[in-house]
Amino acid sequence: MGGVSEEWQLLYERNRRWWDFRQSVEAQQLEAEFKSRHRELEDQYKTIIALCERLLEVEAHILNDLDHQLAKQQGEPPPKKVPLRDFVGKRSRLGPSREKHYEQKLRTRKVLNRNGFWWDVVFPTVEEAEAFDREQAEKKLQKQTKKKAKQMVRMQRWLGERLGVENSD
Repeated sequence: MGGVSEEWQLLYERNRRWWDFRQSVEAQQLEAEFKSRHRELEDQYKTIIALCERLLEVEAHILNDLDHQLAKQQGEPPPKKVPLRDFVGKRSRLGPSREKHYEQKLRTRKVLNRNGFWWDVVFPTVEEAEAFDREQAEKKLQKQTKKKAKQMVRMQRWLGERLGVENSD
């Protein structure tokens, strides 16, 4: 990219002028004036964000208390606490969308398909996802025990050959 044509030379000149202006004293003064004018707005914006975060935290505490009261009235155990710092009980300080995202993450599993590609599968419930995990663990354990059994047979055969013992199997 680039060249010696007249258009390129104009572009180079424009870029040079822009760079020279950015380095000039006038540009530094303009930037400082802009920052001083907008510092108050920036501070107000940060205050509003802090207040909104505080409101979400208070709301999460209230909803957590209501969850516990409801569970107590229905005779159920209290809801499980989410082990993340942004959560109060099972309620998020960052709002309901974060709660839904976490719940979906609990239901999502990586599954290897026939072609050897990994896919994210979202199960309808957390229990189904956990059942899938248990099924996969059982399959893995069966595979490992078969592998171990084959290894033992090979080792016994090798040992028999080395010791000159006939195997009657």
